[in-house]
Amino acid sequence: IPTYLFSIVSLIILKLSRGLHRALTYAQIIWDLLLVTLLLLLTGGINSPYSFLYMLSIINASVLLARREAIYTAALCGILYGAILDFQYYGKLKVFGLSQAQYYDARYILYTIFVNILAFFLTAFLTGYLAERVRKSESALKEKVIDYEELERLNSSIVSNIDSGLISINNDGRIRV
Repeated sequence: IPTYLFSIVSLIILKLSRGLHRALTYAQIIWDLLLVTLLLLLTGGINSPYSFLYMLSIINASVLLARREAIYTAALCGILYGAILDFQYYGKLKVFGLSQAQYYDARYILYTIFVNILAFFLTAFLTGYLAERVRKSESALKEKVIDYEELERLNSSIVSNIDSGLISINNDGRIRV
């Protein structure tokens, strides 16, 4: 319910004020990271299968903001995930019902942290690159649409102001309508 309320409030604020778009995007990403972190804490920490949900927040940051913010989000995901596993290893998360994870070898925990952080940063780089390509393609397409519209107006102006006849043919030599 709090997530739905946050989304509804964000939507209302966006409708009322366009200048807060970027700030609300940051707030949404941070909110998502906190929810994923809480989910990991409640579902077993190192044993939780939900660490991949951090990647959705990274993808969200790269699509809505830019590659730099995606990398920042990946770093924050790595810090949060590493902190969860470290605190669980040292028994500091008994409040959440997580037992001490010292039955895992320290090398295994470091390996798990490393693999996840690597996945977070690879996701940030790849989705950031793809999002930048999409933005460039969209801007190039908008330029082409503007050019086409200008050519269409020029063509209409020439055709409507010409005093003599005009026949247009296609590549097959047929008259175009």
